[in-house]
Amino acid sequence: MTGKARFYELSPSVSGGDSVLTCRLCPNNCRITDGRSGRCKVRIRKGERLEIPLYGRISSFGIDPVEKKPLYHFMPGTETFSVGFFGCSLSCPFCQNHRISTSYDERDVEASPVILADKLIDKVIAAGMKSLAFTYSEPTIHIEYLLEAATIARRQGLKTILVTNGYLQADPSNEILKRIDAVNVDLKAHDDELYRRELGGSIEPVRTFITRSVEMGIHTEVTTLIIPGKNDDIEGIRSSARFLSALDPDIPWHLSAYYPSFLYKAPATPTLSIDKAVAVGREYLNFVYPGNTRSDGTTRCPECGSTVIRRRGYTTTVLLDHVGNCPSCGRRIAKIF
Repeated sequence: MTGKARFYELSPSVSGGDSVLTCRLCPNNCRITDGRSGRCKVRIRKGERLEIPLYGRISSFGIDPVEKKPLYHFMPGTETFSVGFFGCSLSCPFCQNHRISTSYDERDVEASPVILADKLIDKVIAAGMKSLAFTYSEPTIHIEYLLEAATIARRQGLKTILVTNGYLQADPSNEILKRIDAVNVDLKAHDDELYRRELGGSIEPVRTFITRSVEMGIHTEVTTLIIPGKNDDIEGIRSSARFLSALDPDIPWHLSAYYPSFLYKAPATPTLSIDKAVAVGREYLNFVYPGNTRSDGTTRCPECGSTVIRRRGYTTTVLLDHVGNCPSCGRRIAKIF
C-alpha cells in the first residue's frame, strides 16, 4: 500500500530543470530526485510528491513487557502491544535491529504484512492490551502511519508509546508527541563526534527532542548503549547526566551494555563499566538503571530509600500504592500507573 508523505517542500531548480524536493522530516534534509528515496529508503519521490510505498507494512509485532522498551516508570509490570517497521534515519554500525532498519531487502518487505491503522488497533484490543508501542526499528520515518494509528488508539482509550532515536525536526516532533503518552529516546552519545563520525547525524536534534518531550509533560525515559572506547568515558557520561538532570532529575536513564552486533565486532561492555557509569549517573539523577547485565534493576524511593519496584529479568513486582506513589512516604514514582 502506498501512502502520501508530509513534511517536505518543493523549490524551483536554479538550473531550470526539475524542481528540488527536500524532505523535512528529519535533520538529514534529503534532496530527493524523481524515482529515488531519501536516506531512510522509505520515502520516495514520485513527480512533485513524496510517497510512502511501505505505508502500513509491518516488519514485526508482538506482546512485550513494557520494561523491555525499556520503560520502568510507565505502567510498570504491564505488557504492551509492540509494532515495528522498516528503515531508519541514522546508520548505527552497532544496530541490534539492522535486519529491519538498514540491511533489509525486498524479500523481507514482501514477506511482511500490511496492516491498516484501524485494523492494528483492533488487534491491540483483541489481545487485551492497554497500550501500543511503536518500536524495534525507527518508527518516526513512518510518521504519517503513527499519527493515524496513535489518534485511533487514544480514541479507544489506549496509551501510546514511542521508542525512537529522537532524530526529528521541530514540526513533526510536535505533531507526534501530542499523540504519545510515553517515550524512550536513544541518546547514543554524549557529544557530536560519535553522531557525525559513525552514525551520520548530530546530537542537538536529539537533545532538542528530549527537551520538547519533557516540556510537553510526556513521560520520558532515555537509553544510552555504553560502547567500550566510544562513549564510555566518565566525563561524557557525567555531561549527559547533567543535561538530563537539568530537565528533570526524575528522568529514568537506562545505561545498557553493548554486545557485538552488525558491523561492530569489539568485545561486549564489561559489567564493571556499566556499574561505574550508573554510579556517575546517580550523582545527578534519581533513577539510573543498568541494562543488558545481571546488575540490580530495583527501583528505590529517592526520598526514603524503600524498595518500590522489584525486577528480576522481565519479571516485575510492583510495590507502589494505587496511584503510583511510594507506600512508605507518598513520594511520586510512576507518572502513569
